[in-house]
Amino acid sequence: MKSPSRRVLWLQKLADEVAHGIDSQVRSGALKTGDTLPTREELAGRFVTTIGVVDRAIDSLVEEGVLAEEEGAYTVVGYPAPERPFAVPEAGDARLDDVLAAIELRIGVEAEAAALAATRATDAERTAIHEAARAFDGATEATGQADFAFHRAIAEASNNPYMLELVETLGPLLFPRLRVPLRDPAASHRRAADEHAEIVRAIDARDAAAARAAMHAHLSRVRDQVQNAPA
Repeated sequence: MKSPSRRVLWLQKLADEVAHGIDSQVRSGALKTGDTLPTREELAGRFVTTIGVVDRAIDSLVEEGVLAEEEGAYTVVGYPAPERPFAVPEAGDARLDDVLAAIELRIGVEAEAAALAATRATDAERTAIHEAARAFDGATEATGQADFAFHRAIAEASNNPYMLELVETLGPLLFPRLRVPLRDPAASHRRAADEHAEIVRAIDARDAAAARAAMHAHLSRVRDQVQNAPA
């Protein structure tokens, strides 16, 4: 079977770039569902290419269901909205299963956030992490809020806005809700403070692997503690 020529491959690459450009406009909302796509000539001028390349791009988007042909023009179909946006229950409505599921999500996200913080944190962000760790260590009441401040500081130091947003989203569910009956609250608090200190040491050492492992171990223990708490 004969391989495609360089010219064919090049044209396909150009068409993919045009399709990506149109697709990005649809996803961003610049082109909305029901909008009519500009003419092929306009698109060729906008993307500085040929009408043939534009035709290839449009054909691929029609095949994907992003565009639909109607009376010689192309209409934006767009993307179906999710059945429901990502959301967590209100703290008062959360069940134990909700809390455990959220902790499982945190394990993956915050372990990576700690690893990123180890390599990306600014001096000011490292200082904020230290201050939050000290505040938790010295807290005697409302330790859920102090705990949240520590984890939020690390998420912010990851310099990944999505990680920070996710931690802030989960905070109202987890930290006020995390008032499970503990057999020895003082010992549990001391152990969490020690684990926080280990995470801080790894971040200060700029050791991403150690920071990831320390956060993973810390949150895994929290999950087990919640799961095995006395009824």
